[in-house]
Amino acid sequence: MTAITEDLNKAENYYNKGDYASAYKYYLSLAQGGHADSQVFIGWMLLNGIGINKDTNKAAYWFERAASLGSVRGAFYFGRFLTSKEQHKEALKW
Repeated sequence: MTAITEDLNKAENYYNKGDYASAYKYYLSLAQGGHADSQVFIGWMLLNGIGINKDTNKAAYWFERAASLGSVRGAFYFGRFLTSKEQHKEALKW
């Protein structure tokens, strides 16, 4: 098992147990390392204030990073964020 797989398993286990702050720490570490799915999940946690204070701008940052790596989910959430800011032209790019 790789280190990434181990950290993903730990993050998922913490999340499933309701220990969202610990899950956030593991997902954040993976996101900072360039793991696109974790970047989307971190964005989603920030968007909804799960395990961390709600911060839509930081959420958008992570969605955009994931989208730039080719994540369809990241592009969807980033486009949705831009639409909420009435940046429709930019949103269409994603």
